[in-house]
Amino acid sequence: MNRKGILDQLKAFPYDRNEYWVITGSAMVLYGIREQAGDIDLGCSAEMADLLESEGYLFGRTKDGNRWFRVGESIEVFESWLYGSVISIDGFRVISVNGLIEMKEKIGREKDFRDIGLIRSFLNGKKDPGSGGLSDDGVNKMVCFLISSPVIPGTELLNPANSFIDELRRCFRRDSRTLFVCSDPDLYDKTDFFANATKEIFENAGFSFGSFCILDSRNEHKAPELVRSSDLMILAGGHVPTQNRFFGRIGLRALLKDYTGVLIGISAGSMNSAEIVYAQPEREGEAVDPAYQRFLPGLGLTKTMLLPHYQENRDDILDGQRVYEDIAFSDSYGRVFYAIPDGSYLFIQNGREELRGEAYRISEGEMLQISGMNDVITL
Repeated sequence: MNRKGILDQLKAFPYDRNEYWVITGSAMVLYGIREQAGDIDLGCSAEMADLLESEGYLFGRTKDGNRWFRVGESIEVFESWLYGSVISIDGFRVISVNGLIEMKEKIGREKDFRDIGLIRSFLNGKKDPGSGGLSDDGVNKMVCFLISSPVIPGTELLNPANSFIDELRRCFRRDSRTLFVCSDPDLYDKTDFFANATKEIFENAGFSFGSFCILDSRNEHKAPELVRSSDLMILAGGHVPTQNRFFGRIGLRALLKDYTGVLIGISAGSMNSAEIVYAQPEREGEAVDPAYQRFLPGLGLTKTMLLPHYQENRDDILDGQRVYEDIAFSDSYGRVFYAIPDGSYLFIQNGREELRGEAYRISEGEMLQISGMNDVITL
């Protein structure tokens, strides 16, 4: 059964959509991971299971003692079967990708492990490991937090969502020697303001700094020494192409090759951490400028291309075009982007990459939500 067939049957399914969710192979088809599923598997609430029983549907029992129903020729319904969270696809509740992986691991058949491989290939676009910022054995030596924003939206409080603060405390060195790398090397007042504000936000959350140095054009000649002597680096947010040029000018990619500290990318800093950076047009005129470069060489810390602040800019219009539907979607053919709202982030340690929190996969002109709050997806 293909995607259209599944959706047609779900539209005709005469039960409250809030009481059931799509799982297993049929969920993979709705995500676009597989083309076909043999039938439709659903999880359901205990209340819906009671309703099916009252309507005379025969049922069996799973190993957990929950009811299992066959409804019609192609739909199977399993009481209370869910891992992770659910998201919405085309108006139907669907198990999150993270939950789908966990469910497949629990079932544990050979075909389920093959499916897990398909899911992971779908998530990372069948990408190879990156090379920049890696040790000789291919494992990244640093710990990276590539975030959208460090604060709770509308506040100046460090955002604890998706275990960001707890995870950072685990690897943060007391009295860290911190290097704040600017987004525009010549806007000194702006850089000083945001560096001081960032420092205060982290200090108010209980993080202490032994030193806090800014890197911009005033001291870029000292970049090798400043990078080498730091154990925490913060890449500022700002205009992606401007920051990208500065990173190239100081040779930051090469300087990070043997870096063993903690790196926090914020917005543009997270985007510029990728091997290939998607510099989504953001300033007036960029979307219609044929000379504007949308893809740039980055720091090579990841192959994952992030689009931050999704909750804030998803409805934005630039140069008469919708920034997602008309710009990002068009640029996504043959590529994979991940849009994340503030509070979500990409966590990288020991060669393992995890998307933490709500995220949306954009590829081939389409977007699907793949995770929600507190979900963790391994790429």
